[in-house]
Amino acid sequence: MKSHYIFTIIAAIVLTSCGTSDNEAQTNNESRRYDELLSDKLNSYQALPVRADNPQNITSDSKIELGHILYFDTRLSKDGNISCNSCHNLDSYGVDNLPTSPCELGGNGGRNSPTTLNAALHNVQFWDGRAADVEEQAGGPVLNPVEMNIPSKSFMVERLKEVQVYQEFF
Repeated sequence: MKSHYIFTIIAAIVLTSCGTSDNEAQTNNESRRYDELLSDKLNSYQALPVRADNPQNITSDSKIELGHILYFDTRLSKDGNISCNSCHNLDSYGVDNLPTSPCELGGNGGRNSPTTLNAALHNVQFWDGRAADVEEQAGGPVLNPVEMNIPSKSFMVERLKEVQVYQEFF
């Protein structure tokens, strides 16, 4: 009699678990919708472009080469202590990994440096978005007294005129 009772309980469990409950059906539908949404989102991503052209400043091999030279040149800081790479170190993914970034005169500024990797693809520049593109952004740190400390555009132009490689590019 006891075995008959156990068999009945097992049969009832098996029979009730064979069908799909409303909760399971809802979970399956939600899972399918999530998979579809995820697939749509993943399909919307594309490989990054090789170049990020600005219609007002189309890139060229010579501009890329010039940008690379400028990026590592400490003459873009007043006393020649730092370059763009000092705060946006390409060996550490375009950042310095510090809470706040170093200044030309020593010490640190009030913010850390965002990565420069793929920065031309950003819709705004700087943490507060005050520059529309990298072309507008590039002069900011150079002329900032807390960052690279160049006193004026004319000072920078005169300094770069003395460098042979820049005479060739400009």
